[in-house]
Parts: sequence; C-alpha cells; structure tokens
Amino acid sequence: LIEPAILVGSDFALSYFPGTVSDEAPLHPEAEAFREELAARGALHNERLHLAALSPLLSDWCLQRKLALLLNTEILEYDAHSVQIMNIHGKQTLEAEQIIDARPKYTNGRKYLGAVLSMAAPPVPEGRFGDLELCSGALPGEAYVRIFLPENCDWPEARRRLYSTWENRPEELASLKFGICGNRFGSDQFPNPLAALSAGLNKEVP
Repeated sequence: LIEPAILVGSDFALSYFPGTVSDEAPLHPEAEAFREELAARGALHNERLHLAALSPLLSDWCLQRKLALLLNTEILEYDAHSVQIMNIHGKQTLEAEQIIDARPKYTNGRKYLGAVLSMAAPPVPEGRFGDLELCSGALPGEAYVRIFLPENCDWPEARRRLYSTWENRPEELASLKFGICGNRFGSDQFPNPLAALSAGLNKEVP
C-alpha cells in the first residue's frame, strides 16, 4: 500500500470532507469490519464520520492485517505488474501480480477543496449553499465545507476561491467558524472513505 503522505487514508483525512456513510450501503466484508470499528470507537454516528479518527483507526486496521505500508512515497510510473517509486530510500521498482491505481481522479467535475468548521447550536442543516456544500461530522459542533473546482485549478487559485466564497457565504452559514483549510485536493470519485476502501478491496477502482 503506497501513500504519498505520512499517514494512511490521506485522500480523505487531509482533504477535510468526509461525506456521509449510509448504514444501508453494501460494503466488502473487510470494509464492513472497519465501519463497525469506527462505530464502536464513537467515530461514526448517525451516518456521520469524525474525520480525525480515520487515519489512526485505518492504520490499526492495516497493521492487524499485516499490510505492507510505504508512507511518504511518490509513484513515478507504473505498468500492469511493476511500479517505480521514490521515497527516503531513493528510487525503487516494485513488482506485483497486479497494480491497482487508487489515486484520486479529478476529472468530470470531481475536484474540490475542503475545510474544517466549528458549528454552534442549533446546528445548520447539511446541503448546498450556493457554491459551498456543508457536511456534519459525528461529534457535536463538527462540520466541514467544500467548494468544487475546475480540473486545471491550481493550489493558490483554489485557496483564493475557497476563502473568497467563504467570506461571502450566505446568511444561513454566518454562525459557523472557519477552522483550517484542507492541505490537498479532494475527489468526489467516492462518497466517503468506506466506499473507497470497499472499492479497492473489490478491485473496482476505475
């Protein structure tokens, strides 16, 4: 398992928009076990996810299954059975029976930038507010917001758009406080981390 960040699940953990996790959505049995672990730890409640718990619990899930993890590792190129990587140990080539590219896809309007918010009582309903989309977390006062971006939007422009849109947010969002901006782009390819994990386990990643 190759991760570009220093933690697992970074596509969601660092893009700051967890989505909602339907209790009815079918999952691979191993992903279902992870959902149960999240719920048992209080990180999943009423289909809402406490995003800060994702990476630590996913790390434990990986270690329990003795998965080989390569963190802070970049993929240089790959084909059907080999992948060239770069990390602290330098350039290496790994070979496998199958290479599954599960990196986020930003085509077809999927690219977004998210942020963590704090929400006072009473909570603001989830949904779209102009160009902003609001999502609640599992804990009281926990909320997230995102703005969708063109595929070619670079990092400075993405942050400018997010901050500008937030500063001019609708009155319904006036009581929410901006916490921290995501430090990587997110992709709407999967509705939540569990759906992404399940697709990878089923080898259904497009």
